[in-house]
Amino acid sequence: FGQWEQAMETLSFILIAAPISGIGGVIWGVLAYKSKSVEKAITPLLNVAQTMPHFSYLVPVIVFFGLGDHAGAIATIIFATPPMVRLTLLGLKKVPPEVLEAGMMSGCKNYQLLFRVLIPTARYDILIGVNQVIMQCLAMTVIASFIGAQGLGSHLMVALNSLRVGVGIEIGVCIVLIAVVLDKLSLAWANKQT
Repeated sequence: FGQWEQAMETLSFILIAAPISGIGGVIWGVLAYKSKSVEKAITPLLNVAQTMPHFSYLVPVIVFFGLGDHAGAIATIIFATPPMVRLTLLGLKKVPPEVLEAGMMSGCKNYQLLFRVLIPTARYDILIGVNQVIMQCLAMTVIASFIGAQGLGSHLMVALNSLRVGVGIEIGVCIVLIAVVLDKLSLAWANKQT
């Protein structure tokens, strides 16, 4: 398609935003699991964040961070973090009490209980959260082109504004191919037997 450079810009954008969203989501999910007050505080924020239209993330980001790739990355990180928080919290809540008690009886300290019992047991839900983060980041990369993020999204916007439908379809196919590859890789990681 001749879109290699733009596709790599989009992929690098995702490779920066997805790990930050994933790590942030796991941290907030663990904090919400450990503290009911944190869970009560962030639940309304997660509800609002997941019901807001995609474009509404762009306005405050423009006000605080201006235009460009960095603003697009920040908007993408904010947009992609809530599903990770929810799925981490869901996975940790689904850990059977027997597993938790077995970890305590084995003499685990709090951090050992978290990193060697809870998170490995909730691994599937957490990795499904990673899959969702990657998909959300990819969805936002196209929308982030409105505030100056480079990559396939900005070229798609230019092609559609100049009514070059064929080029727009080629870029759309590239975005779909990246989405399918990243989706299948992350789902394979989630379904891998440990």
